[in-house]
Amino acid sequence: MRKQKVYLALQSQLESFLHDRNVARAVIHRVGKRDWLPLIDARTETGEIHTFSIRLKNSFEPRTWSDVRPLVEWIDMRLGLDECSLSLSSLEWESQTFATEQFAQPQRARRSRARPSPARRR
Repeated sequence: MRKQKVYLALQSQLESFLHDRNVARAVIHRVGKRDWLPLIDARTETGEIHTFSIRLKNSFEPRTWSDVRPLVEWIDMRLGLDECSLSLSSLEWESQTFATEQFAQPQRARRSRARPSPARRR
């Protein structure tokens, strides 16, 4: 099984980032007896789909929920999704720190044209 790369971000940072993007889907994974982890797939400006989740404020560990109901409420209210999946199977993933610069649309290089200087009239 190939490991899935998951970008971890603070909840407010992730909400802000996903606000203007197309959230493709959300899956809530059971990662422990009472541990639920949301994985959110979103399309970036480049058209690629990346997976995101929430990290703890004081560490770079993923945030998990012991009760799935507030997590579903967050997905409904903050992400505006009408449905999400619930996965009870094991998950292999690796985390990477989220940085909005990683997903910024590439800027086109501007060409500077040298304008010919106007001819002086005498």
